[in-house]
Amino acid sequence: MTRLSILVLAVLLLSPCVRSQDNPLTSIRSPQVSPVVIDRQIPASFPGIASQPGLQRLQSLAIEERGNAQLSISVPPGMPAAIDAQARSVEEAWNSGKYDAALSTYADLGASQDAGRLEATITWRTPVPRSLDRTTAGDVQLGTSDTVTAVDVVCDSSNQQLFAVVAYGTSSAAGYDLLRSTDAGASWSVVSTNITGYVMGSGKTVSIAYVKGKVRLMYLISGNGELRWRQYDNSGAVVPFPSGNYISLAGPGASPSVVEVKAFTNNMYNNNRMYYATILSDHTVHLYWAYPDSSSFSSLGFAGHAALGLSAVWTAYSNNNSDYFVSYVDTASYACIDSVTGLGAWGHKRRVVGYSATSLGYYKDTLVCVHDVSTSPLYCVYEISYNGGKTWNNGSVDTQSVTHDMPAVCLEKGQGMAIVYRYYTPTRQARIITRKYQGPGVWTPPAVFAGYEPFPVQAAITALAGGNWGIVYVAWVAPYRAYFVNYKNPLLSVDPVADRLPEGIMLYQNYPNPFNPSTTIRFDLPAASDVRLKVYDIIGREVSTLVNGRMGAGVHEVRFDGSSLASGVYFCRLAAGNSLKTMKLTLMK
Repeated sequence: MTRLSILVLAVLLLSPCVRSQDNPLTSIRSPQVSPVVIDRQIPASFPGIASQPGLQRLQSLAIEERGNAQLSISVPPGMPAAIDAQARSVEEAWNSGKYDAALSTYADLGASQDAGRLEATITWRTPVPRSLDRTTAGDVQLGTSDTVTAVDVVCDSSNQQLFAVVAYGTSSAAGYDLLRSTDAGASWSVVSTNITGYVMGSGKTVSIAYVKGKVRLMYLISGNGELRWRQYDNSGAVVPFPSGNYISLAGPGASPSVVEVKAFTNNMYNNNRMYYATILSDHTVHLYWAYPDSSSFSSLGFAGHAALGLSAVWTAYSNNNSDYFVSYVDTASYACIDSVTGLGAWGHKRRVVGYSATSLGYYKDTLVCVHDVSTSPLYCVYEISYNGGKTWNNGSVDTQSVTHDMPAVCLEKGQGMAIVYRYYTPTRQARIITRKYQGPGVWTPPAVFAGYEPFPVQAAITALAGGNWGIVYVAWVAPYRAYFVNYKNPLLSVDPVADRLPEGIMLYQNYPNPFNPSTTIRFDLPAASDVRLKVYDIIGREVSTLVNGRMGAGVHEVRFDGSSLASGVYFCRLAAGNSLKTMKLTLMK
């Protein structure tokens, strides 16, 4: 769902901004006047998508680019075998250097089929580099695609590589570029280009996650409501599924259709599951999970009344009965935070005045949701919980007297939390505030992180090594391209040693849960301790001793095998130092 855009003509006066502490939980003031609606949509004057975008993109390549482009064409399931054979002949001709023959056959193929459902994927044999754009203070242009409509960024689990996806729609094509960086974003290479005939739309139409050594990418084909899933290896090469290069998770032509998608994983902890959430055109919000090597997802249920602004995270707080949190703006323009258990039970945790965007971040016991608020002027608020969503505080991101919107939050690796957003001076500013994740705490003063004015596309942010933040945003200057910034806040002190060692004794929810027959139990020790980790049945009888001895500081994982036990509820108790932690686990055979 989008909103029409008009420009704000009045220059708003800057007032002092106080953000020293989180506010006690109070209701955010309800809107008294109609909100100023601004910057919500890509201008309608942008040209549409041509009937055969893959063909036009291939025709536009210079001879040296053609030699570097490894082509594959994906044919949707259910197409006649002759169509698939024709697509394979295009690939064979192109990849053997017979470019004119390939283009001619491709033209025949597109003319006889719904060209918008054909995907042309270019894997660059030598990744196409993009060096630092020296016209800005450090912004690195991500590829050369114009009219960018959505972005996302992810860091691999070792902090050695960055991957970014840039979705676009122009007069000649719609699709996305997948880019890779091995130097913390100082330079990027386009490793794969995907071209489709349907506009991918604005909003949460593309999303990436990283788990088990692969980039998992989900994207929405807005022209026919189809949701597709692809995966890539660490070099950016396509990893095909048994059934083809992509899997259609919904559509085409499905009713209700997919409106937004958010992919995420648990790679910061167990690194063994992947997930995605969707908002559908009937205003339901859904959640799914899968093992990394699976080609199908299982449902974790759904809730109603969602409109836009989707975000979702996996959590691991030991005293929390919820395994996931999902946020969105509902049909009444309220920002909602829902909890979801591993059994698919949904619960409403927060519902406050919202507008169009939400973003969730999580680390250990701290959960943050940032969203904009439907008032005049528009402004941003963060909702924060220090106990896994049981109780909440809130606070303002910036001064409420000057319009700001489109917030995104990151909360990872113990290096703190960061919120990025658009701020409305006479020209737009891309701003960031940061602080340590444990709180309540003091936010740093707002700082401008981008060299261009930001376009009304929600930025993407991830945590980098050494306390830096990696941010992707879209510039509000023609031709509306995406840029990356490696941001280091000099006012936020991050202790690298502290990032590696736990800050307290923690017992996390076992995973998976429910389980059959085995599960992983994870706990943190900030210092060497005598440890007893035991499992009891529901009447208090000890059924297993997992650890009984001294263990060093750090993060520990223990495997619990319940093969010899009956189905039911059990309790795991961790005794370390003077601390005693307990959590519930369910064996379901």
